[in-house]
Amino acid sequence: MNAPLNRDQQIALMKDARERHQRRVAEWVDNRTVREALIRPAPGQDEQVSYERQTRRVACC
Repeated sequence: MNAPLNRDQQIALMKDARERHQRRVAEWVDNRTVREALIRPAPGQDEQVSYERQTRRVACC
């Protein structure tokens, strides 16, 4: 069985992964439909109660 990529191609694929990922994300962000879908709240998300974190000191033994 032959591998779909030879060793050198696999290495090049791994080395270029970050750049390919950044290009793909940039294309998604530039796409108006995708951008609007990502910023739209999920069903029921608007109804969730917001909370805040409080830091309190507790007694130590």
